[in-house]
Order: sequence, then C-alpha cells, then structure tokens
Amino acid sequence: MADVEPSKTISAEPEIATQVVKPKLAWGDSVKQWWNSPSLQSAEEAVLSLLPFSPENKSQSDRRVAKSELVKIDPNDDRIFLNEFQIWNPALEDKNKSNVKEEDTNIILLHGYGAGLGFFYQNFDGLSSLPGTRIHALDLPGFGRSFKDPKFNIKTKDLELKDSSGNFKAVQETEEWFCNHLYNYTQARKMKKFVLIGHSMGGYLAFNYALRHADQVEKLILVSPVGVERGNIHNITDESGHTIKVASNGPVPETEINPEIQPAKNKNKFRHETPSGKAIPNWFTYIWNHHFSVFSIIRASSFAAPKWVSNWSYWRFSNLPEEERDILHLYSYRLFSAKGSGEYAITRLLYPGAIARTPLIDQLNSIRCPTLWMYGDNDWMNRKAGREAVSKLQTRDMVAEYSEIKQAGHHVYLDNVEDFNQTVLNFIKKN
Repeated sequence: MADVEPSKTISAEPEIATQVVKPKLAWGDSVKQWWNSPSLQSAEEAVLSLLPFSPENKSQSDRRVAKSELVKIDPNDDRIFLNEFQIWNPALEDKNKSNVKEEDTNIILLHGYGAGLGFFYQNFDGLSSLPGTRIHALDLPGFGRSFKDPKFNIKTKDLELKDSSGNFKAVQETEEWFCNHLYNYTQARKMKKFVLIGHSMGGYLAFNYALRHADQVEKLILVSPVGVERGNIHNITDESGHTIKVASNGPVPETEINPEIQPAKNKNKFRHETPSGKAIPNWFTYIWNHHFSVFSIIRASSFAAPKWVSNWSYWRFSNLPEEERDILHLYSYRLFSAKGSGEYAITRLLYPGAIARTPLIDQLNSIRCPTLWMYGDNDWMNRKAGREAVSKLQTRDMVAEYSEIKQAGHHVYLDNVEDFNQTVLNFIKKN
C-alpha cells in the first residue's frame, strides 16, 4: 500500500506568516444573489464569455470555432443529453464544417466531483492550440447542465454485495452507468478515437472507461485521480448492531467550502495532506452512504447558500480580477445548489475517507493505452500511489509517465495553468 506523503505549504515569500481567510460576501449580497442569481446556463455562459473565442466573441472566430450544445445521447429518450463545450482549431480545414473528422485530434475533458466544464475555462485556449484539435469539454452525467432526470440510481443497495467474480456489484453498476452514457455520447459524435482526460472523480471514471473501451482511448491522462491507492479498511458497529466497513489512512481533502488559512502572498491555494490514522465515525458513514453532503446543506440554506459558497469560491479564485472572481463564484453557486444526481455516485464508488472500494492500482493489468498521471506538488491526493501505478505499468513495458506540477494543489489545472497545459500537450504530441 502506498502511504500518504505529507506535503509542505508553499509561499512565494516564506517569511510572511499565514493569514485567516474570511468570507467576503455580505449577508445582503447573499440574499440578493439567492433571489436574483442567474440560471446555471447563464452563469456558464458568463464564464465562457471570458474566452477570446467564445461563441459570443465573433471577432476571434478565425482563431477557434467554439460552440455550446446539449448533445442528445439516447434516440429513445429526449431527456438524456450531455452538456458539451466544443473548441475546434480548424487549421487549414473548412471551419464551417462541424462534423468530427477522423484526422482531428479529439480530446474529451471530464471534470471532478461537484464541478463543471467551466472550471477548465483557463485551459481551453492552450489545450486547443494544436492545429486540427477538437476539445470536447463535458458536464458528466448527472452534473452541471447535463441531464439529471432520471437521476443517478442503481439497483444494488447493499454496498458490500459482490458478484461471482468478487466484484462489488454497486461499484460495477455505478461505473457502467457513467461509462455507458459516455460511450453513447461518443457514438452521437461519431468519435472513433480520442484522448481522454479526467480530473479527480472524472479521472477515476476516465480510467474505467479506458478499461471498457480500450479500442477508443488513444491516450489516457489522469489529473489527480481519486481512488488509486488501497486503504486500511476497518469494521465498526452502528447503532443497530450492524457491522460497517470504513476506510482510514486515506487522502485528506482540502477544506473545499470553509478554508481557514492560506499563504499571505501566494496566489495558489493549498492544504496539507496527512494520513488520518483513525476510523471514520459511524455517524459519518451513515450520512455518507445516504448521500448527505455539503451540497445537501447548500441546497437547503436558501439565502445563506451564496455566502457559504463564497467561503470557497472567493478563496479559490482570489488570484483573479474581482469581476472574473465574481463570475466564477456565481457559476460555482449555481453548480453547488443545482439538483442532486451524479454526485450520489461518489458514495457507491468510495468508502468514507476517499478510498475506492475497487482501487485503480489493482486494475492496471487491463490498461492498454499510454497513460500520464499528473499531480500538484501540494496535492492532497495520494501522489505516491500515482508513482507506484506508473512504476507497475512500466514493468509491463507500457508507456506511462508521472508528472508533478509545481505550485499546484488538487486543482492542478487551475493552480498552474501554463505548466499543466504544456505537460498535457507534450504528452499528446508524443508518438
């Protein structure tokens, strides 16, 4: 098992002490945002309008062709669609043709838990800089503006139930729920081959998609993926006398909604990663298995919700100009307060404590494509597990690379945009 490696908090000026980060959204503004906030669609459009080649910015149409679309992926059910933002660098081809060409380099980009495609807005220009490249940024099924009705649901309710091969049935059903919808999307877009990039939970799902559809995935890029390492699983007894398995010594997540400290002069935001060393309380296991999350609190908080979200968003986007920060804050608020669906899958895939019920490191023998494993040098996700995975793949003579991005935490693509983009492009360009 790969233990969690403690990390250091980096500061551009180490001699300056840390400071308390306080919420900056006033109660009055919170009430106004709750009452008058834009729709999720409008909030997403505001984020994408920051791009020089957004659909609304016609003056830059020669650089890229960009469009947003709700892509229908089930011919028998109009409710089933994925939200896509597509960016095409047409090179010398006819930029008025919108169909996917076989000679295009198609890149599918998947966000993490509770996020949306708009979080990659600073990466779209750099990642689409290669002529003939198409970026397909998606809201995962059940997230963002992708379908939420019918919401995520699987048949197996007993999370410890295994099939004849020893696989957790709930995990298998959950992975298939996502992978089947993603496969139907690729068929609707007539994509035969593509590079697949996934962050965090999106990385976990991208890995599992590559296992199921190896003929489609040319290269797999996992950005701080969750669920790589094995954990210490403990048995505890709940109030009813039932034995419940929980994980400890897993990665400890950054405080996403209520950060307490940050380096005073550092524009990147990091948290320490340390092993917990304790079994997670049974009350937490209960609410975890019953889908109760911070997003449940936000949805129930009415006029207080924008203020709670600002504790995270004002901290995460504090390096941006104020107007841009506020656009990302409203987008985050609309994402976090939207109807729940895909977020419920995380409790089927992971034990409380962010340890996968079926760790990726135990499935490496089924990977058939080149892989890049990316982490921030201050990532709370388990970097040692990533290095171990790369080492195991290389012993099979598989193309596998490990990259640690400087001055970056779990949201690697946000913390160091330039180095993230360049590392991804270098890997894609390799034969």
